[in-house]
Amino acid sequence: MQLANIDKLIKDEYAFFLKEKNAWSLTAGPQDLELVAHALRVLLHARTTPDFLPDYLALVDCQNADGGWSPFCADIAAHMAASGMTVVGIDAKDYLVHVASSQKPITAEELTLDYDAIAKLALAKAGVDCRANLILGGWSLGAGYSVLVASQPEFSNRVDRVVAISPPIYNELAWKPADALIYITHGTPREKVFDARQYVKKLAGIPVFILNATNDDTSPLKDAQLIFEAAPDSKRLFTVKAQGHHFEGGEAEFYRDLDQGLRDDENVGQSGSLAKK
Repeated sequence: MQLANIDKLIKDEYAFFLKEKNAWSLTAGPQDLELVAHALRVLLHARTTPDFLPDYLALVDCQNADGGWSPFCADIAAHMAASGMTVVGIDAKDYLVHVASSQKPITAEELTLDYDAIAKLALAKAGVDCRANLILGGWSLGAGYSVLVASQPEFSNRVDRVVAISPPIYNELAWKPADALIYITHGTPREKVFDARQYVKKLAGIPVFILNATNDDTSPLKDAQLIFEAAPDSKRLFTVKAQGHHFEGGEAEFYRDLDQGLRDDENVGQSGSLAKK
């Protein structure tokens, strides 16, 4: 690509970010940090950083040591750990940046083998019950990955259940920083994707618990319902009265439902659909 074309792309993206500043700037409220970082890189290329000093300082103020997860993921992990569970987390976007590309997206088998290796390392840690069955769970893309991995024969560990939070129907198998624009457009990245319904239907004998906000503009409730309908066996859909992809305004209900999904042993293994909430 010629330099002149790159400059035009940067100028166009710069104009777009100026128009949509409230959708990425931390001065306007909590945001997805990957999108914030991408927007600030565009401002850096446009040589306008002095005009956006408060935005850069806001990013510095909110940095934390949670390994790159969004704060919402870290909160979920902390909630689970506080109940006595051993929690092992994967930053899906960071993972894809390092192991895949648009030209060579990760395959279902590769993803499953990596999950399997991580699970084995975790189970070998001192203090972890190596006989325990695993719960595969995740939020957004992580939810889609949990569904995929649980359905694959390469995953050698016994899966107790799948807990899918805000699962998209289409899940990317590669990622680049520019894909962060989907957090504004609410579209699908221009990467190879898989359809979660094609994998959830293979989960015969594995209970599936799905949680979704009633007003999620990133993973709409209707998509969660379609995934739920495709699941063949024991399953439950929790519809949480909340706004957005982070369950804003419904946090207490979300965590109550999450606890049920994580520990609902009474209904695990029953055939057919569990009552929808």
